[in-house]
Amino acid sequence: MRTKRARQANSGALVLAAALLAAASLAGPASAAEPSSVTLGGVAYNFTTGKPIPHARVAVEETGAAAETDDNGRWSLDVPAGSDATVHITKVGWYPMYTQTFQNVRQGIPDIFLQTPDLATTAGLWALVAAQQWKDPFEDGCVIVSTVVDKRAVGMTFEELVGFVPHGVPGSTASASPALPKPLYFNDHVLPDISLSQTSTDGGVMWTNVPTGTYTFNATHPTEKFAPFTAQCKDHRFINASPAHGLHGMP
Repeated sequence: MRTKRARQANSGALVLAAALLAAASLAGPASAAEPSSVTLGGVAYNFTTGKPIPHARVAVEETGAAAETDDNGRWSLDVPAGSDATVHITKVGWYPMYTQTFQNVRQGIPDIFLQTPDLATTAGLWALVAAQQWKDPFEDGCVIVSTVVDKRAVGMTFEELVGFVPHGVPGSTASASPALPKPLYFNDHVLPDISLSQTSTDGGVMWTNVPTGTYTFNATHPTEKFAPFTAQCKDHRFINASPAHGLHGMP
């Protein structure tokens, strides 16, 4: 025969068990663990023609992860979840190019489209810039380019993006933090033009002779809002924060 004290102890245990079951029911199933890695990908393509660049090497500066573009210029690779990622593309005959730095990447980014110029194009571009500014654009630092791009470009496939031309937002101005001198804006013929004080329908913007360091870039417009981007400048580096990332419109 159980004593009164034993009956009370058993009753207390039953109440505790019921409370724990109720709490578990309210909490629902355990959340899935965060993935240890995420996938970056996109297409490498010719800055001038829009055609894909096959068999180029694509790598992430921070982790060393690397891949080769396929016959259609497509690439993908994995990076640790939560890491920063600055993508770098190289191929013989093409100018080495870096992207913006994607920070604290916690989900895949499938649309990093690497808008890459060949050596002939960059030779002409740097000569045009030097003629306007009376200075080698890489002297004392790096060159950073982006496009103030129409919000409709966000989420487009590669094929949709290259067919969406022009995709700039005219009448925008761009700036950097820490502050840099006024940038060059590209005109409607996709050429840097020192006479411009804001974007054309092309949307292109360029900072030259940027000292080594980390910068955040922004764009402003009377009616549109844009996402900022971050870039890591090192001597003689060419950075292109290309569409539909970089200074893209906010949907």
